[in-house]
Order: sequence, then C-alpha cells, then structure tokens
Amino acid sequence: MLLSEIIDNPSAGDGFFREVVADVESFVPPEGLKSIGFLYRGGNGDLGELLLDVMIAYAIAGVEVVLEVPAEETSVDIPYLISVATNVGFTLSLLPPVDDSEEAFQAYLVSVETCTDAYISQPNVSRYVYPVSNYLEYLFIEAWTGNAQVKPNDEYVAKAFLNQLPKEREDRLKAAMRERIYRYYGGEVGFKTFSKGMLSSISREVVNIAHDLSGPQEQVSPAS
Repeated sequence: MLLSEIIDNPSAGDGFFREVVADVESFVPPEGLKSIGFLYRGGNGDLGELLLDVMIAYAIAGVEVVLEVPAEETSVDIPYLISVATNVGFTLSLLPPVDDSEEAFQAYLVSVETCTDAYISQPNVSRYVYPVSNYLEYLFIEAWTGNAQVKPNDEYVAKAFLNQLPKEREDRLKAAMRERIYRYYGGEVGFKTFSKGMLSSISREVVNIAHDLSGPQEQVSPAS
C-alpha cells in the first residue's frame, strides 16, 4: 500500500497499517492514524531522506511508527538502523522472508543473529526491535517464573510474525537468538543471574515509587 492512498482515504483501515511505501512527502499524519509500518527500500544501506522525514514527523505527532525491513533487502546496516530508531523514536522490525527456500531462511537467520548481537550490545536502546526484543522479554519471563509456555500477546507480533515460518524454522530462529543472548551474558547461568538481579532492582524501584506516592504518614497521637 502507498502512503498517498492512505492520505487520500484515511478511513479505509482501522487506524493500523503495515508494509506501507512512503511515496509522498507528508508531515501531518492522516486523521485517525494510530500505527503505521513503513517498508524499508534499499538504498546503499541508507533510509532515504523522504522516508526518514515522514517517520520523524509521524513519530513526533504521536503515531506508533515501525520501520519494516523485508528479509530480501541485502544492503541493510542493522546496527545503524537500531541507532537511528532509538534516536528518532520508531520501532524496527526484520520481517520473515517471503521466499520459503532454505537459502532464504538461512540469510534471514544471519540477519537476525546480527541484529541480536547489535541490540544487546548497544546501551540505552529504548525502542522495540522485532523479533529480538519480544524474544528477549520471553527469556526474562522464563527466567523469572520458570514457565516456558509464555504466549505472545503483542498485536504486531501476531500479525507480522505468528505462523509466518514453519514450526521447525521458528524453533531454529528462537534457538539462534537464545544462543547469542546467552553468549553475551556468559552462558545460561549468567543470563539467569542477570535476569533475577534485574527483577530485584525493579521490585525495589516499585516499592520506592509506592512509598513516594503515599507521602509522609501523619502521626496519630495516642488517646489520653
């Protein structure tokens, strides 16, 4: 779908659009637009001025913006895109391949491994990077609860990733991300130690916030 088509007829959808080509300048989002996924179109690894300008304008206006990178794009500088996503304020998504060949899947696997390494090694990444961020959340929950049967409740994951790969390839993709994440933290034990330390920090912060919100407690003098 073209962005110009959405601008001409913004009521055509429910406010959520995916795989949109930015074909026109637009600095004011169409009325009712809530979330939009723009397709990355290769250009020597650069985003392109038109696409970047539109994404910045829409993100500033409060629209959820996703840059969707097709698996077939081979000129992508993933660490660069993660850095730009954090600075500009959009989400990054590496879409599964349309081609169902093993060769296409292997190329996608390499891209996701590169993305995983870049994501966990860059400090202060504040934006979601699919499919790495949601899988990392899964690993955290698994480490905290011991429950490996966590089902995704992210609407974007459901639309863009769920059932897009055969189960066997999905499992291989998850295993590759798990291996890279564990390696970064010094193994499974190191990751679980880090996860539980993070949970303790979150718990302490929640207690402190609750204490601050409750304010000073009035002292009640005992009855004479």
